[in-house]
Amino acid sequence: MLKARRLSLLWHALQLSPDVRVITLDDQPARDAGYTDNRVLYFDIDHLKKDEAVEEAYDHPSSNLVGLTPYYITDKGLQMLLEAGYPMAS
Repeated sequence: MLKARRLSLLWHALQLSPDVRVITLDDQPARDAGYTDNRVLYFDIDHLKKDEAVEEAYDHPSSNLVGLTPYYITDKGLQMLLEAGYPMAS
């Protein structure tokens, strides 16, 4: 259940990203994935980082915007989505 919730967040973030490699997990993706509690959201983001599905994009231009943290989705993150049955564009 927890992994499914995290993958749903990752999937929603990808759907809103114009660049498949740079995503944000808070704000709209979190709302679309059904998060109502920021503590749960940040717990899940922390676990996505621990699972090496995402890594913070400190060098991305949007990293200095207040309130949003950009992340790079890793190959491992994309593979996790594929293995869970999420359709991926080729």
